[in-house]
Amino acid sequence: MYRIVIGRNLRGKTLGIVGFGRIGQKVAEMAKAFEMKIIYYSRSRKPEAERHLAAEYRSLEDLLKTADVVSLHVPGGDSTRHLLGPEQLMLMKREAILINVSRGTVVDEAALAEALCSGRVAAAGLDVYEYELFVNERLAALPNVVLTPHIGCSTWDTRYAMTTKAVENIYEVLAGI
Repeated sequence: MYRIVIGRNLRGKTLGIVGFGRIGQKVAEMAKAFEMKIIYYSRSRKPEAERHLAAEYRSLEDLLKTADVVSLHVPGGDSTRHLLGPEQLMLMKREAILINVSRGTVVDEAALAEALCSGRVAAAGLDVYEYELFVNERLAALPNVVLTPHIGCSTWDTRYAMTTKAVENIYEVLAGI
């Protein structure tokens, strides 16, 4: 069976980045190559990054209403658990795409599955899952969802850097630094 896959252009679209730390800013930098407008929500404003990346700070609600693509880059934990739940997903444009590469618990997957099935949200790309190692079966069955196995750091360069940093940390502890 063949499926025709037709994508969307990113050029001129608005990227909403939730979490504008080091990774969120790097994503913004890459999105500039596609001539995307960058808006962001973060616990604190980043004036220098705003200037450098021509990014605009928005409330989470405004970002969700405005963005064509919403990319999540926040830490896990109680303060971000279900940051995107049913109410927040209802704010998104019907043609919006949600990308979660942060922590699985940031998105209420049951609410996301409902939003995707009903056409409330157009598509999702998930590299992390609410219940790690277990993928929501409803999401896995949808043609408008791309699932990857937490591969954000699966390159030789990244693994080498991680190993080097771990060895440096061990050395510093043993040396009393």
